[in-house]
Amino acid sequence: MSQILQDENNLLGNETTLVVIPQNQVFDDIFCNILTQVTTQDVVYITIKKSKLAIEESLNKAGIKYPNLFFIDGVSAFYKSIKNEPNCTYMSDPYDLSFMTQVIRQHVTKDTLIIFDSLSTLLQSVSGRSDRICNWLHKLSDLKKSYKIEFIFTCDSIDLNSNLITESMKLFTTQFRPGEVISKKTELTVDPQRNQIISELLKTRQTLINNKKIAEYSLQLVEAELTKLQVKVPSKIDSQYN
Repeated sequence: MSQILQDENNLLGNETTLVVIPQNQVFDDIFCNILTQVTTQDVVYITIKKSKLAIEESLNKAGIKYPNLFFIDGVSAFYKSIKNEPNCTYMSDPYDLSFMTQVIRQHVTKDTLIIFDSLSTLLQSVSGRSDRICNWLHKLSDLKKSYKIEFIFTCDSIDLNSNLITESMKLFTTQFRPGEVISKKTELTVDPQRNQIISELLKTRQTLINNKKIAEYSLQLVEAELTKLQVKVPSKIDSQYN
């Protein structure tokens, strides 16, 4: 069982860390804190959740400049043609894991920190094929045999008990769950089926909210099911379900 951290200042120094992002929170603040802890270490940031430009804007707001940061952007080129930059490779297909691995290998050196955001986004792209992602994660872990590198993966809290995460859990030496106080006993008694139902209901609820043509009673039915499962219905629209 992987170690569970509550202090993000201890994220570095672990082989493979899974950062579990709570609902209504983003990874940006944690990433900014990570860059304040590293010095000359090369960092490769793989993003299929938001664009390189959006991440750089977050860094600028925090007053952080880190020259040894390389991006693999799987968002920007998905919508339009864009040329690679010295500090970024743009992927037109963010789910081409073979090509992504090639780019990673080109930019990995000793002590490189590799950040992947997010497994939840990847999971949505290959619905029912979590085995494919698991195989890819195992291949990435083989890089540790040749290089002394660290991995940080992110996932949304609602996907923590998905097949992908549960099947890959042995690959993560450490878990970080910001804002949560979790014991090993609690972790062992989580009901994966209940969490999967909650995840699907929350996503369905967001779809209903976004589509104004859907009858109001349909939304009420979904919220009623969430209430039965003793889930607090969010008071505002959650962007992560868009």
